[in-house]
Amino acid sequence: MKLTQLIFILSIFLLGNEKEDILIAEYSYSIKMEELPTATVVNSTLIASKTKSVYEMDFVGDSNFLEEREGRQGKILSIKPKNNPYIYKDLLSNNFYSIERVGMKPFLVEDNIKIFDWKLENEFKDILNYKCQKATTFYRGRNYVAYFSSQIPFNNGPWKFAGLPGLIMEVKSTDGVFQLEINKLSIKKSDTDIKNPYRNYLEKKVSWKEFTDEYKRKYEELLSYTDPD
Repeated sequence: MKLTQLIFILSIFLLGNEKEDILIAEYSYSIKMEELPTATVVNSTLIASKTKSVYEMDFVGDSNFLEEREGRQGKILSIKPKNNPYIYKDLLSNNFYSIERVGMKPFLVEDNIKIFDWKLENEFKDILNYKCQKATTFYRGRNYVAYFSSQIPFNNGPWKFAGLPGLIMEVKSTDGVFQLEINKLSIKKSDTDIKNPYRNYLEKKVSWKEFTDEYKRKYEELLSYTDPD
């Protein structure tokens, strides 16, 4: 084998096994619905490269997620799901994927990251010793305030949030329902390949519009339901 051929093969091998920066960020995910007396809080984790990420909410591992609560309409039972929900983001295509439900029926929904129209504010605060800048957006019925750090070069964030010039460290809805706060983060060199957990089901994906159309159809069907008795 010629030396030039050997160098070419070795360079392909080394490039194929080149390690890249992988971010691991842990957040507290909190949602407080008006009809519930307390918020549901679970741990969540974002694992991200510069181009893709997987975000997991650990409902299955939350030992306090099975409990009775006093709601406005009486007792409410919170039950653990069988599997944790994931949100996968592909920053090259600007798409993200999540499981959404109409009743108990799951849908794999493909949506676009560019839906977040961020407005940067001239306000700053420190989170985990990183300087963070304030940004605001309106997303499907709610106003959100976020803080991101351009010192962490990952244009990503928890849940579906992304699209800011740095890692999103904190997000809160202004109505007090939704809250995400980072607890710790690390960046490591790794050859980890972050794969879409829904890659075997992409042929069944629907758009956000298709999902909402089905949601509205089911809602109208329930409203028009007449008890045969």
